Amino acid sequence: MHSTADGCKIYADRPEDPCRNFLCAWMEDDSDLPEDLKPSLSGVIVLTNRNWRDWKVLRAIPTGEAIPADSLEQLRLIAQKLGKPLLFYERIVEDGEFVAVRQLAYGSVSFAKDVERYGGGENRFCIDDEDVFSM
Repeated sequence: MHSTADGCKIYADRPEDPCRNFLCAWMEDDSDLPEDLKPSLSGVIVLTNRNWRDWKVLRAIPTGEAIPADSLEQLRLIAQKLGKPLLFYERIVEDGEFVAVRQLAYGSVSFAKDVERYGGGENRFCIDDEDVFSM
């Protein structure tokens, strides 16, 4: 709710939990993410070892409106190598404020079938045919 096109509105005064205690995957001690996926360089915050329904997934959250194409492609390849679906977001901006989120995904054929089977709701991700990869 505090996100804007320019970043967090309350960054200087953000709460200890969850904000100040939060570690993205790039900051974790055992991270395999390359230097160029540091959020300030890549435009994306990556979360590993997350769940969506019965799936272990990677989640990627843009630091702006959308994840830059080169960062998203790099994450897609990492997800494919790890054999995990990638869930990612695009923010819809009106008058400089984020008002909604579009949820998207890359993953296997069976993951795409689960996405389709679960239908609408807040856990709904769109996965297009060209976004399906072998795992």
